Amino acid sequence: MTKSMLAILCFYDASAHADNGFTYHSSILERENPDSIGLAGVSVVRMGAGFADTAAALPLQKNTLQFFSQIPQKNDVTPLETDSNSKFGVNLSLNIPNPLMAAGTGIKIRQSQFSSHFSPTKLNALEYQNQDTEMSASLGVLVFDELSLGLEPIFVMGDELVLQTSPWQKIEATSYHGTTGRMSAQLNLQELKLGVSWQKELIPKSQRTLIPREGSEIGTPYFPGEFRIGAGYAFPAINSAPFPLQFNILAETNFLYFTKAQSKLVRAGSRVYQRGYALYVPFDETSSEQVQELETKARATPRIALETTLVDINNFRCLASTGMYTAPGMLKDEKDKTHYTVGANLLLWGFRVAASMDTAENTRTYAIGLGAQYEK
Repeated sequence: MTKSMLAILCFYDASAHADNGFTYHSSILERENPDSIGLAGVSVVRMGAGFADTAAALPLQKNTLQFFSQIPQKNDVTPLETDSNSKFGVNLSLNIPNPLMAAGTGIKIRQSQFSSHFSPTKLNALEYQNQDTEMSASLGVLVFDELSLGLEPIFVMGDELVLQTSPWQKIEATSYHGTTGRMSAQLNLQELKLGVSWQKELIPKSQRTLIPREGSEIGTPYFPGEFRIGAGYAFPAINSAPFPLQFNILAETNFLYFTKAQSKLVRAGSRVYQRGYALYVPFDETSSEQVQELETKARATPRIALETTLVDINNFRCLASTGMYTAPGMLKDEKDKTHYTVGANLLLWGFRVAASMDTAENTRTYAIGLGAQYEK
């Protein structure tokens, strides 16, 4: 039986999205699996001993326990505004011994916290706070020895709050909860893997607990749907052990869709702005201080990555990875951003060290992990 344990510490920039019709959340679409960061976020398929982020991969994976967290990080967005965000998550996946077919099950829990502190004057300030909790249970089975299928219901709950700091008072608060899900399939050949997944969009039920004097400003939460398709190919090793130089190439495309966005989606960044005395208006700071409309047409994100096994001997294994992907502009007329990723993974006498980086214009993500892995 194989067991692995990985603790991950993540550092990266984040943003919240809000408007007076919908509050746009993208957390269930993020590539939170720590092993995906250095591989350009490819998560549908994975070669070798890697861990894909779909239930269809569970029957072929090792038993895994992963802990990852992002320490509270502050970011001075403007001279008047400071953002802070943090994350914590747990991934658990287990094989299910049975005489009928290979099967696996898993549980994921993730909590994200975000706050924005806006001080239009030295005597008064406004804060926007958001907290999301996501829980999912996964089940995957292997049929016909090559095809695996997976199902993953996802439960989302959270709350948003706008408050004034001086004098301290709540302005508006919204709590929400809802259920969505992901279906996935993976074709597992000797050197080739093909994967596909579909995630249903979600508009959770929300309950507003406080209403500002001039009407509601916090929108209804909205999670877009997503369709992914990917492929991976394992090339033969160039050399023999201990320096095999074995390469895997991975490719994936992700499509976002917004069919239930009945009113315009606008991104407000994390901005809180004082209007009148204690009112809240979220917006992206532009020359005219206007909210910016999101592009709600279907959008594609192509991803490609390369990983290699550099060293593979009895008690030591070293893997390296690199990749790139192009994220479409979230705003209308916004340019696409190209991300570049690199990563390394060391396994030494049962101990594991992983590190990766994702960089793009004005954005950089770092991850480092420590853990243990053993077999018996």
